[in-house]
Amino acid sequence: PRARMSWEKVFPPGRKMLAGLTSAYDDIMHFGKRTDPADRLKFATFLEEASTILDRPALAEVAPQFRAAAGAWRALSITLLPDDVQPFREYRQLADRSYHLFAELGADATEERVQIAARLEAILSAMESDFPLDAPAVQTMRQNIADHVLAIRDVEAAAVTSLKEAMA
Repeated sequence: PRARMSWEKVFPPGRKMLAGLTSAYDDIMHFGKRTDPADRLKFATFLEEASTILDRPALAEVAPQFRAAAGAWRALSITLLPDDVQPFREYRQLADRSYHLFAELGADATEERVQIAARLEAILSAMESDFPLDAPAVQTMRQNIADHVLAIRDVEAAAVTSLKEAMA
């Protein structure tokens, strides 16, 4: 029998939990994106353009659902690294700053990005001995994340159903 994976086993409170949260945050907000959570805004624009090119107005009617999905993804990203947990907020703000520096200045931002990377590593290291959440707060956070993931599922399932209907 396969071992069951869980957040508790893979991302226990401490450095591993913060690393998991930041990895998910980066995938949603940074990886190949600028200000487009999970690329849903780009997809909404694509649907509007495809609607015109293909003369299928129903495609443009689906675009707002994908914009709503972008909002749901943005809400999840803030839930992953919330403002009310100081080291998580600081990590998010610094990671955003580093990403935007690279996107806007490239190699000209190397010095500041190296300083940011050092601070991000210091925050991760501090989690080994000074994790800011107790066990009930960790459980609450995990439940909030799960609730946001389920909300995204619902928004995107409805959007995909509408898209299938528009293409029928």
